[in-house]
Amino acid sequence: MRAPHNTLETLLTTLTTRADTFPLYQHAGTELIYMITGRMEYLCGNSRYLLEPGDTMQFVGEVPHGPHALIELPIQFLSVKSIQPAA
Repeated sequence: MRAPHNTLETLLTTLTTRADTFPLYQHAGTELIYMITGRMEYLCGNSRYLLEPGDTMQFVGEVPHGPHALIELPIQFLSVKSIQPAA
């Protein structure tokens, strides 16, 4: 994930409250998600993925992505983005 001049941005996310809709995100670079607790359906482009503890997925950040359905709370996951800094 880390090219010679990319930076890594990490974020630990905890979801504790159900919601009907979530915003979709898009950003430069690539992203890796590692599930720690809970279960959720994650949307990436036109595909939905069931994520459970121990699951990992990596995708291109420009593709619209984000949580779709919270199945088992609390949900905690680690997100790592690899982004090339502006020149």
